[in-house]
Amino acid sequence: MPDSEINFDPQELLDELLEVAQSDGIVSSDEKNLIKTVEKEMAKYQNLLKKANEDGVIDKGEKLKLFGMRLNVVRKAFDTVQKDMQVTKDEQDLLDALMAKLNKLQDFEE
Repeated sequence: MPDSEINFDPQELLDELLEVAQSDGIVSSDEKNLIKTVEKEMAKYQNLLKKANEDGVIDKGEKLKLFGMRLNVVRKAFDTVQKDMQVTKDEQDLLDALMAKLNKLQDFEE
Protein backbone atom coordinates (compact mmCIF):
# COMPACT_ATOMS: atom_id res chain seq x y z
CA MET A 1 0.00 0.00 0.00
CA PRO A 2 1.77 3.22 -1.12
CA ASP A 3 2.03 6.06 1.38
CA SER A 4 -0.62 8.06 -0.46
CA GLU A 5 -3.08 5.26 0.30
CA ILE A 6 -2.49 5.19 4.07
CA ASN A 7 -5.64 6.67 5.51
CA PHE A 8 -5.24 5.65 9.13
CA ASP A 9 -5.98 8.65 11.29
CA PRO A 10 -5.25 8.24 15.00
CA GLN A 11 -7.59 11.18 15.66
CA GLU A 12 -10.52 8.98 14.62
CA LEU A 13 -9.54 6.48 17.30
CA LEU A 14 -9.20 9.24 19.90
CA ASP A 15 -12.55 10.72 18.90
CA GLU A 16 -14.17 7.30 19.24
CA LEU A 17 -12.64 6.83 22.69
CA LEU A 18 -13.81 10.30 23.75
CA GLU A 19 -17.31 9.44 22.55
CA VAL A 20 -17.26 6.27 24.65
CA ALA A 21 -15.98 8.24 27.65
CA GLN A 22 -18.73 10.85 27.23
CA SER A 23 -21.51 8.28 26.87
CA ASP A 24 -22.44 8.60 30.54
CA GLY A 25 -22.20 12.39 30.48
CA ILE A 26 -19.01 12.47 32.56
CA VAL A 27 -15.39 12.13 31.49
CA SER A 28 -13.44 11.23 34.62
CA SER A 29 -9.80 12.12 35.17
CA ASP A 30 -8.97 8.41 34.84
CA GLU A 31 -10.65 8.31 31.44
CA LYS A 32 -8.81 11.48 30.39
CA ASN A 33 -5.50 9.95 31.46
CA LEU A 34 -6.21 6.80 29.50
CA ILE A 35 -7.07 8.77 26.35
CA LYS A 36 -3.91 10.89 26.72
CA THR A 37 -1.83 7.74 27.04
CA VAL A 38 -3.41 6.25 23.93
CA GLU A 39 -2.88 9.52 22.05
CA LYS A 40 0.83 9.51 22.86
CA GLU A 41 1.32 5.85 21.96
CA MET A 42 -0.73 6.06 18.75
CA ALA A 43 1.42 8.94 17.55
CA LYS A 44 4.39 6.59 17.84
CA TYR A 45 2.49 3.88 15.98
CA GLN A 46 1.53 6.25 13.17
CA ASN A 47 5.13 7.43 12.78
CA LEU A 48 6.34 3.84 12.60
CA LEU A 49 3.63 2.97 10.05
CA LYS A 50 4.59 5.91 7.82
CA LYS A 51 8.27 5.04 8.05
CA ALA A 52 7.61 1.37 7.33
CA ASN A 53 5.60 2.29 4.26
CA GLU A 54 8.06 4.80 2.77
CA ASP A 55 9.14 2.32 0.13
CA GLY A 56 5.57 1.21 -0.56
CA VAL A 57 6.14 -2.23 0.96
CA ILE A 58 5.85 -3.30 4.57
CA ASP A 59 8.21 -6.23 5.01
CA LYS A 60 8.08 -8.98 7.59
CA GLY A 61 10.39 -7.16 10.02
CA GLU A 62 8.35 -3.96 9.78
CA LYS A 63 5.12 -5.92 10.35
CA LEU A 64 6.65 -7.39 13.47
CA LYS A 65 7.63 -3.92 14.72
CA LEU A 66 4.12 -2.59 14.03
CA PHE A 67 2.57 -5.53 15.85
CA GLY A 68 4.89 -4.88 18.78
CA MET A 69 3.90 -1.23 18.79
CA ARG A 70 0.21 -2.16 18.91
CA LEU A 71 0.95 -4.43 21.86
CA ASN A 72 2.79 -1.55 23.50
CA VAL A 73 -0.28 0.67 23.11
CA VAL A 74 -2.33 -1.97 24.92
CA ARG A 75 0.29 -2.41 27.63
CA LYS A 76 0.56 1.31 28.29
CA ALA A 77 -3.23 1.64 28.35
CA PHE A 78 -3.54 -1.19 30.89
CA ASP A 79 -0.73 0.29 32.98
CA THR A 80 -2.55 3.62 33.03
CA VAL A 81 -5.86 2.05 34.02
CA GLN A 82 -4.33 -0.06 36.77
CA LYS A 83 -2.41 2.77 38.45
CA ASP A 84 -5.17 3.17 41.03
CA MET A 85 -5.55 -0.63 41.35
CA GLN A 86 -9.16 -0.37 40.17
CA VAL A 87 -10.70 -0.81 36.72
CA THR A 88 -14.08 0.87 36.42
CA LYS A 89 -16.79 -0.09 33.93
CA ASP A 90 -16.07 3.16 32.06
CA GLU A 91 -12.39 2.30 31.80
CA GLN A 92 -13.23 -1.22 30.67
CA ASP A 93 -15.52 0.21 27.98
CA LEU A 94 -12.63 2.37 26.76
CA LEU A 95 -10.25 -0.58 26.75
CA ASP A 96 -12.78 -2.65 24.79
CA ALA A 97 -13.15 0.11 22.19
CA LEU A 98 -9.38 0.47 21.98
CA MET A 99 -8.86 -3.26 21.48
CA ALA A 100 -11.50 -3.41 18.75
CA LYS A 101 -9.87 -0.55 16.87
CA LEU A 102 -6.33 -1.87 17.30
CA ASN A 103 -7.38 -5.22 15.88
CA LYS A 104 -8.46 -3.44 12.69
CA LEU A 105 -5.07 -1.73 12.31
CA GLN A 106 -3.55 -4.88 10.92
CA ASP A 107 -5.24 -3.95 7.62
CA PHE A 108 -2.91 -0.93 7.35
CA GLU A 109 0.11 -3.14 7.88
CA GLU A 110 -0.36 -5.19 4.72
